Amino acid sequence: MGWLSNLGNSIKKVGEEVALDVAGEVVAQVKFSKPTNEWFQGVHCQNADWMACVPDDVLLTEMWIPGTHDSGSDRGGDLAQTQNQDIWGQLNTGIRFLDIRAKHENDDLPIYHGIVYMHKQFHDVVKNIEDFLDAHPSEVIFVRIKMEGEEGSHCANFADCCQSKFVTQDRWVGPERFGKLGDFRGKVILLASGSSIPLPVSQLDLISKQDRWDLGNHDQKRNAIRDLARSGRDPNRLYLSYVSCTGQDGLMYHTPAMMAEPLNKTVYDEIGGYNPGIYVFDFPGSGLTERIIARNPKSDERQQLKELFRRHDRDGNGLISRSELAHVLQQTAQFTDADLDSIYADCDANNDGQLNYEEFIEWALMPKAAPLTRNAPVVAQGLVYGSFVSLQHVATGKFLHSHPYNYPGGSKQQQVTCFDGDSDDNAWLVKAAHGEWCKRGKPVDHGDVIRLQHVPTGRNLHSHGTRSPVTGQQEVTGYGEDGTGDTNDNWRVEYEGDKFRLIHARSNHALHSHPVGLPSECFNQQEVTSYSGRDGNDFWLADEMELPAVLIYGSRLCLRHVATDVHLHSHGHTYPSGSGQQQITGYKGRDDNDLWFVHGPLGRDTDEGKAVENGQEVRLLHMVTKRWLHSHNVSAMVSNGQHEVSGWGNEGSSNNDDRWRVEYEGDKLRLIHVATNHALHSHPIQYPSECFNQQEITCYAGRDRNDLWIPCDVMIN
Repeated sequence: MGWLSNLGNSIKKVGEEVALDVAGEVVAQVKFSKPTNEWFQGVHCQNADWMACVPDDVLLTEMWIPGTHDSGSDRGGDLAQTQNQDIWGQLNTGIRFLDIRAKHENDDLPIYHGIVYMHKQFHDVVKNIEDFLDAHPSEVIFVRIKMEGEEGSHCANFADCCQSKFVTQDRWVGPERFGKLGDFRGKVILLASGSSIPLPVSQLDLISKQDRWDLGNHDQKRNAIRDLARSGRDPNRLYLSYVSCTGQDGLMYHTPAMMAEPLNKTVYDEIGGYNPGIYVFDFPGSGLTERIIARNPKSDERQQLKELFRRHDRDGNGLISRSELAHVLQQTAQFTDADLDSIYADCDANNDGQLNYEEFIEWALMPKAAPLTRNAPVVAQGLVYGSFVSLQHVATGKFLHSHPYNYPGGSKQQQVTCFDGDSDDNAWLVKAAHGEWCKRGKPVDHGDVIRLQHVPTGRNLHSHGTRSPVTGQQEVTGYGEDGTGDTNDNWRVEYEGDKFRLIHARSNHALHSHPVGLPSECFNQQEVTSYSGRDGNDFWLADEMELPAVLIYGSRLCLRHVATDVHLHSHGHTYPSGSGQQQITGYKGRDDNDLWFVHGPLGRDTDEGKAVENGQEVRLLHMVTKRWLHSHNVSAMVSNGQHEVSGWGNEGSSNNDDRWRVEYEGDKLRLIHVATNHALHSHPIQYPSECFNQQEITCYAGRDRNDLWIPCDVMIN
């Protein structure tokens, strides 16, 4: 982007605007707006192996492929940043085209966007790509490499310098022609269009490109996107369309984010009418990525499993070892290490201690009691602690609902209604009674006292002596902040078959609804009250109950290391070297020193009871010593080159080095240190006796299976 390298010191921040000042004259005003939704920035799913579902004989030129522009620009402020995920996160959500910009600087290759350094090196990007393909061999990644400036003296030219960083040289290919998907699985295809690396001219002649990057006018850019997307297709040609752009429209300078939100929405809405090609975005939401992926042809379920199985049969002997089976299952379903023995036994139909293709496929296609996904429905007759649930009113079929509007009279607290539509505002979190903790996943028994926290607003289902708006029964409201309320939030559960009543613990009134409409200030929705009697209008059903394998703000938990089965642990002892701060270790036993409290991001109160979404930040406070999980650019005690992880600060003192970004993979997660982009990591290496010979915990610049953790014994209150 030429505009960025020419701005220099002409950028002045004024509130939420930026003025571009040239020779003392303001030539443009830049405004920023960054919503989060399905097509822009929102990240809620993983598509790490989506190409495994596409048949081998599909031509690459006949595929719909999502990509990112300036893929390494995940920081740098509003004028430089083009992505809200790092390279690894982009690949996990399904991105398969990367636009990599590196500066040639004294034979080093730092990643830049214009004049802005992105605090990563080209070799970091290469390692992310190669590690990803090692873990997901069904995939193909297209890469365009461009030189973003030059500085200093060099012993090698830019192309040779880049190629020297490729770890597995034969994985990086620049084909003259684009063939079938099956011929390129596990490869990186280097694209000639706009490349600073010499590649076959014959390939360049087979690429049609739209890259009007400097159009600041939304309508003009939309027309450019549509022209290429709707044009006829030659099966020998690859069609590459950059949806990304930035530029000036009159006096208004549109940043990458300002252009991306409406343009991404256009593609999100219109992709069903677009032809195959690579579509390249700034800030793509995972909903947009999924819509593009969904356009590709898919093989049948049996063939998908067989193809995936074949690619993980590393030695090609037609049999799957225990470790290979674990890898296959990680790509297809949620499972824990404790399940592996029973799964292996189920698959091995002839009891020979090995698995062939058909044994695995027959097992995989057997009907299961419930789908194995990260948001698996709860199989239970009643409510479950820690679950997210919709409550359906039996008599009228409508759903218990709240929204961020208050009653015009009475207590003037948040409205609670019954609503007949499907809405996120129907979601409630099942928690223990006020002041109590409960274990997530435990069934709610008859007579238990619970609270229901409204998920979108964080307010608790509440009742008190105030009269309801229409019938004069007892008012029901949403009350409190981020799940914190009082004893009027307590409800006793009384089951009758598959139905139940919720009895307000203090007043003994039943949660009740009836076909009576509220006034227009309450959107004419159905009244919900607490009723002193008992009748058929008091019954509710649990509908769409889910127990997601995610972190929850305000919960306490243990974190189990997937690869070695130790727990993340700390204690009141310090490192004898390095920072001298509190030790963080991996501990094989179980005690209170394994407990951590999940806090919200730095500078913001914890949104207690809300699920931590993919890409959101947390801080973890050690429950016993009240130290934060912390990392910094200090060498780890044993593994030189990795970063030390320590316990630091106290409840009232926290800093940027306590921030961790959550990235989910099925029921597992990674914790990425925000300041360094290193992953919380462990391995079967012991500390010396000063650290009680417990297992080393580090922060690691790469990504591998030693970065994965499972939350367990999750308690909420």
